[in-house]
Amino acid sequence: MWKPRKIGRLIGRIHSVSPKLGEVYFLRILLNKVKGPKSFEEIRTVNGEEFPTFRDACYALVLLDDDKEYVDAIKEASH
Repeated sequence: MWKPRKIGRLIGRIHSVSPKLGEVYFLRILLNKVKGPKSFEEIRTVNGEEFPTFRDACYALVLLDDDKEYVDAIKEASH
């Protein structure tokens, strides 16, 4: 549940999260990068577009690398 802080505007602590937890991991990444969100919807919003998942928002902000480059390079090298 989202609760605004009564004093200050900073998050006190963000615990480490394993990438195996999926959306929770992507939420943690966004909490470290997105400034001043007031809801989960605002965290998933990038350039005015709200994404359905935290993972999609991370890719939109270019916080995660796409494996397509590496797959293309391996295919090209094999030919």
